[in-house]
Amino acid sequence: MLQEGSIDRFKELVDGAVDLPSFRVDVALGRGDLGSLAGRERVLQDVGPVLKAMGETALGFDELVRKVADRLDTDASLVLTRVRSAPDAGAESNGAGETTRPVVVSLTPRETRERALLAMCISDPAVGRNIVDRLTDEHVSPSGSPALRWLRGHLEDPLADLPREDAALTSLITELVMKAEIEPATEGAMQLNFDLLELQRLEDGISAAQQAEDYAVSTRLSGERAKLTERIAHAGVAS
Repeated sequence: MLQEGSIDRFKELVDGAVDLPSFRVDVALGRGDLGSLAGRERVLQDVGPVLKAMGETALGFDELVRKVADRLDTDASLVLTRVRSAPDAGAESNGAGETTRPVVVSLTPRETRERALLAMCISDPAVGRNIVDRLTDEHVSPSGSPALRWLRGHLEDPLADLPREDAALTSLITELVMKAEIEPATEGAMQLNFDLLELQRLEDGISAAQQAEDYAVSTRLSGERAKLTERIAHAGVAS
């Protein structure tokens, strides 16, 4: 289960509508080249949709506008004007100065499974440690690899010392901690999800070996796949 300190850290990250916008503004300001006109313009482009999504009546909105204005050494009225004219958060340009609806990115079956498994490991780190130590980058997607590497060293308290400059990792780990609160974390479920990721790894290896015409490797991996498939089937019957 999550440690008491983890819960406090989690609440700090996700409590309230203002917290996430404030974090994203800090990231934009931290990454921006505030010494150049182009850099300050880029910051305005980044924070405009974020602040617009908050709404001007939101608690903390005025403070964030002033913060941006102070860091960019400009008037708050200019920042407010840019916020009001900003595209909706998540909208993308079509190259002609117009914005389109945001693209909804759906998870692949592998990403869905790996996130469920990592959340279970967070929920029950005593059992999850063995799973995390056995997982490799070949088991997970490119998007899941950073989370796996982080959890190898922070499974018992995944929110501690998260690098705030890495917004993608912070967002993913926070999502996994939220999922850990509701994801069933039985040892059997963890093992089954691991086996299914292992099955995908073997199938990828077989495909690569066949393309390389390495039939010895292909035959060996096919034998491992047959044994694993049988074990998964038996686990399904037992459950």
